[in-house]
Amino acid sequence: FGVMHGGYVGKMDAVSEGANRAIKKKEDANEFWNVGIPMILFDEDFKRNNSTQIETDNIFDRKRCLVDLCDMVVILPVCGIGTILEALEVFHVNQIAGKFGGKIKPLIFFGGNWKKLMGDILKGLNMDNQSTGEEFIYYIDDFKELREIMKNEK
Repeated sequence: FGVMHGGYVGKMDAVSEGANRAIKKKEDANEFWNVGIPMILFDEDFKRNNSTQIETDNIFDRKRCLVDLCDMVVILPVCGIGTILEALEVFHVNQIAGKFGGKIKPLIFFGGNWKKLMGDILKGLNMDNQSTGEEFIYYIDDFKELREIMKNEK
């Protein structure tokens, strides 16, 4: 499997570097194991790694690419507002796919207090006749759980 990410600092830089190391180790690897989606305006300084890049003009196009092109989403702990927005976007796209047809993408929250945060968000909303995510949300705390989900979702 490959990774797709929107940034080149902090955790996303580490994800990209890890993918680059995996690519170098495997003979059958290809450049699409590491896809970055930078915004031309803000991320010019961060295009320093070897990822394949899909450049976007703005945050909306970047988010659309991340959501549309992925097969599953892993949200790491201690993230910012942008990460929450991307997670909520996938949540909403999954609701629509579940109701009207389409691919539902697993939304995997890794570590941290995501379960409480998502519970608080959903508690404050009117969720009548809407999915609350039980069929596509996972809250996990270790890589063993992540590997198991990935294996089952192939």
